[in-house]
Amino acid sequence: MKNKTGMRRLGIVSRVSILVAAILVVGFVALSWALTWAAERQVAAEMTERVTQQQAQVGARLTLFDQTLHHEISRLLNLFEGEFDAAYALAPDERIEVAGRQTPALRNGARVLNGDYGPLDEFTRAAQAPVTIFARDGDDFVRVTTSLETSDGSRAVGTLLDRNSASYGRLIADEPYTGLADLFGTRYITQYRPIENADGKVIGATFIGIDITRQSALLEQQIRDIRFDGSGFVMLVDNREGHRGQVIAGGPFEGRNLDEVLTPQGQPAYAELFEGDSGRFDTAIAADDGRPRTVYFTAHPERQWTIVSTVFDDEVFAAIDTLRNYAIVGALLVALALGLLLYRLQRRMISRPLDALGGLAEDLAKGDLSRRIAVRRDDEIGRLTTAMNGIGDGLARIVGDVRRSTQSVYHTAGEIAQSSEDLASRSDQSASNLQETSASLEEITSTVANTADAARQATQLVGDTRDLAGQGNDAMARAQSSMNDINASAEKIGDIITLIDSIAFQTNILALNASVEAARAGEHGRGFAVVAQEVRTLATRSSDAASEIRGLIDTSLTHTRAGAEQVERAARTVSSILDGVERVNDVIGEISSGASEQSDGIGQINVAVTELDTMIQQNAAMVTESSAAAEEMRSQARHLSELMERFHLGDSAPAPSRAETPRPDAAAELRRPSLNKPTTQAAETTKDDWEAF
Repeated sequence: MKNKTGMRRLGIVSRVSILVAAILVVGFVALSWALTWAAERQVAAEMTERVTQQQAQVGARLTLFDQTLHHEISRLLNLFEGEFDAAYALAPDERIEVAGRQTPALRNGARVLNGDYGPLDEFTRAAQAPVTIFARDGDDFVRVTTSLETSDGSRAVGTLLDRNSASYGRLIADEPYTGLADLFGTRYITQYRPIENADGKVIGATFIGIDITRQSALLEQQIRDIRFDGSGFVMLVDNREGHRGQVIAGGPFEGRNLDEVLTPQGQPAYAELFEGDSGRFDTAIAADDGRPRTVYFTAHPERQWTIVSTVFDDEVFAAIDTLRNYAIVGALLVALALGLLLYRLQRRMISRPLDALGGLAEDLAKGDLSRRIAVRRDDEIGRLTTAMNGIGDGLARIVGDVRRSTQSVYHTAGEIAQSSEDLASRSDQSASNLQETSASLEEITSTVANTADAARQATQLVGDTRDLAGQGNDAMARAQSSMNDINASAEKIGDIITLIDSIAFQTNILALNASVEAARAGEHGRGFAVVAQEVRTLATRSSDAASEIRGLIDTSLTHTRAGAEQVERAARTVSSILDGVERVNDVIGEISSGASEQSDGIGQINVAVTELDTMIQQNAAMVTESSAAAEEMRSQARHLSELMERFHLGDSAPAPSRAETPRPDAAAELRRPSLNKPTTQAAETTKDDWEAF
């Protein structure tokens, strides 16, 4: 319990109070967040509407400003053109030098306008608006007279109108053009009108510009003064080709290009500004510590500008965040108050009765079984109190019964110990007898084993003799086979000698015939007769040699047949010896097998005796252990009796009885074992006593 910390160390009342307070806090906080989320959505919608209205007002102001200037510049240009005749003519071949450039002559009636500055200066002094007249030179418009001065005070004449300007395209198309322009450091609203000749061809143009620096500054200041919830601002951004992203007025980036403004990730922060005519997006600026902001934009096509409004999220939702924080603090205070109130109620209704029950349980644990609590309620705690009182009554009865049973167990354990000692003594005597029997069996086993070994050796020797006789029999068979082969070979040689003898005889006959023929031939056959005589001589000698060889072979055959008969008789004798050896081997094998079986039987008997001796030894050890266990049981019963004495049962509890329960003489029963039918009375009585315990 000392190692448990946190909630486990708190009581049930404290846990429930904390849990309820936590649920209330979570509920209030969730409700606050939900209301805050709804309020933020409402505020965001209102802010969108405010910004949209403000941008519409700025657009309307710009439109009104442009319309006013357009009307005024048109009126002044009408006045300027009214100073001249309606008939204009251009002489391209007639060149007049103006500010060092050869320009075509442009006439108004009979008056040449090239270099004629008087009327233009007079109008400029009266209207405070510079004017210029262009003469068309091919596809260009050249300034031939003007009251507009450059930054160094000289007249801006002899120069061409930029072909890339918006005004050039409108003039070539015989259309007027009105727009803003920065001329020599001054901002003007300008208007160009084409000049036509009698044939309706464009031969020149008129120009007028009104200095709107003061009006533009006033308009830009009005844009700068617009604020949304503190730091929110409005910007006018140029959207013209070549100037896109340039901030004209308003905000912290005035005079800079928005492409240079980056997010904390290094990306252009206002890239979405040029993807449509209007919309909104969220972004953050790296230079402003990544402060979240919402950007609204809408296009003003008349000037090719974009009206950009920026509001900061933390300022827009500042009031809502403050309200949410107040709501959360209030929720915490309310939850704390409700938790404290619930704690007091639970302390009175639950904790104190439970503490009383805990005290009762502690008394029961200490052994005081006499204490009870009065029951005055019917709820769960009342039923629990009744149950605890019932537990005390039940424990009192159980302790009384245990005390009585402990005395019975104590005496029974003594009897078991005495019987165990007698059984141990008889087990030791049986073990000694078995050890002597085992020693005698071991000697018999050794003798039988020696006999079996001798029989096995005799069997081995008879086997070796049988193998040698078999080898001799095989040698006789091979010798007889060899003599038969010699006899067959001699017979074949006799056949060959008979053939030689026949050949010699025939040769002799042929030689005789040859001698007769040679005699008939007379002198001519004498040489042949000599040869025939020699052949007869050789044939006779061959016949004699063959007869001698036949005699020798016949003698050899006679000796060979006699040797073969002797070898055959020797083989039959060896075969008889082998049969006798086999019978001797079978007899010795039977003797060896019987000795082995006898040895195995005696060995099994020896093993059985050894196992029996081991079992008796184990039984003796178990009896000793049983005796020790019985003694330990007596000690435990004595200790249990002492423990039962610690319980206080009160006056009304039943007193334990110390009368001894009668037990049969188990030791005497064990001392009279019967080999026919065991006596079961003592065992059954002991079993009943144990079941009662």
